[in-house]
Amino acid sequence: MLSTLFIWNRARRVQITAIILLVATILAVVAVGPVMAAVGGCQELLVNGDMETATGWNVQTNGNYELFSNYQARSGERAAYLAGVNGAEDALSQTLSLPANHQVTLRFWWLINTEESSSGWDGLSLQLADANGSPLRMLFAVSDRSAGTSWQQTTIDLSEFAGQTIQLRIEARTDATLSTDFFVDDMTVTACDPNATGNFFLPLINR
Repeated sequence: MLSTLFIWNRARRVQITAIILLVATILAVVAVGPVMAAVGGCQELLVNGDMETATGWNVQTNGNYELFSNYQARSGERAAYLAGVNGAEDALSQTLSLPANHQVTLRFWWLINTEESSSGWDGLSLQLADANGSPLRMLFAVSDRSAGTSWQQTTIDLSEFAGQTIQLRIEARTDATLSTDFFVDDMTVTACDPNATGNFFLPLINR
């Protein structure tokens, strides 16, 4: 009888310990937020989209200044900083090979500071060209009229260009008076295979 009771108590303790460990694990996950358990079928195509260095980018400017600056970064230490002076003609470009039959998504953050009074003469654009540099599409365009104090995010679907080699080009131009600062940061071009195992997350309880 004592032996049976001892075995039962031991099994009970093991069961309680397992429950405690499970609860502790759930609480730890809730504390840190969503945790990706697996990633499959996606790849990042852009080099240095965090704008920390110029590596991977073709840089063009008519001014004597750097296009990557720690003046105003959204994350990390630097962001792409275009224009900021009168008569600026700045550009950053990168050539990418988009894999065929993939879902391709472009995401980036932008911010505009200006001395203009909503003239619209100073502008930032994001353009797509083919491998030879021939324009394919204007993806995004804003002017000093969109100036503000908060970073804005833009998402663009590039899936129709999957299987092609393209050039992604960021351009900024300003007129002769009242300069505008254009900032771009945290840019990604992600290609995901829809037939691969997708991402999934551990189920969480909202805090």
